[in-house]
Amino acid sequence: MLSVELDRDGVDVTLEAGLETAGLGMEAELLEQELGVWRISSAIRGVAMAGAATLTLDGQARAPAATGQLRWTWIWRSVAGQEAALERLLAVARADRRGEDAGTAARLALGRARQAGGPGMLAAHAAAWATRWHASDVVLQGDPALQQALRFAAYHLNIAANPEDDRVSIGARGLTGDAYFGHVFWDTEIYLLPF
Repeated sequence: MLSVELDRDGVDVTLEAGLETAGLGMEAELLEQELGVWRISSAIRGVAMAGAATLTLDGQARAPAATGQLRWTWIWRSVAGQEAALERLLAVARADRRGEDAGTAARLALGRARQAGGPGMLAAHAAAWATRWHASDVVLQGDPALQQALRFAAYHLNIAANPEDDRVSIGARGLTGDAYFGHVFWDTEIYLLPF
């Protein structure tokens, strides 16, 4: 959640929350206000994003002035001391096999996120990371810089691999960039094996 306090009266404020949808070989199958579903043009694989955004002004929900495909826009005149709070939720799901419905999976995940709320999602996230760190931390005595470097490397390995899904591989750059456009290399697992 992003929260700001407005410091002036009478300013016309426009706030837009949206998602930019990348092309990169994806063909849109469905674009709605809260859901987008894309398929990779050369395969059966697909991805879906379900999103929601809520704006409150001094704790009161405000309806968007305009909506679009995964986009919400609010327009109002400011009041000094007014608190504006924006909460955005996004759920991403993928389909790897024919007949899998990434759109339904994304909608269900968004529903769970709405039910848990921001604090509940943050608590679940912290618990999941505590479990991962417990299983993967390396403690080194006497060299804080090397300790930090080892933990940095372990962090990147943790975010690049999903231990609960054997259908995914490690991207050539992990999550650091899209320069390889999702390609993976034949020797990727060699770098991860010792970890």
